[in-house]
Amino acid sequence: MELIIKDHNYVPGSISFASGFLGPQGDVGFFMEADFNKAKEIIKALIKNDREINRVEMGLDGDWGINSMVIYEDQKYYEYDCYGTSMWAEPIIVVYFDSGFSESYAVWKTKGKTQKAIS
Repeated sequence: MELIIKDHNYVPGSISFASGFLGPQGDVGFFMEADFNKAKEIIKALIKNDREINRVEMGLDGDWGINSMVIYEDQKYYEYDCYGTSMWAEPIIVVYFDSGFSESYAVWKTKGKTQKAIS
């Protein structure tokens, strides 16, 4: 699996619902659905590459304060249980490493197909 890092040491934020549709990204014209299976694949690939993971959070970038949660910690997976679909808030994971650094990855699909990060 090729890992495509979205950003390093990224801090997701929250914006208003209206700003999500009117902001720089706006309505992308389709629904992005959080893909928990893709998130697990990324975590497993990082572990296989000897990356020391402290925890992983998953949520909607742009609505992070309300729609995000820990999905991996202490070598245990937790099923994603937040709102998982948006036309403007991109589903991502933020992987926090024992070193103190983090990496974020896009983890969404539409119509059953996994998509690359939007720009």
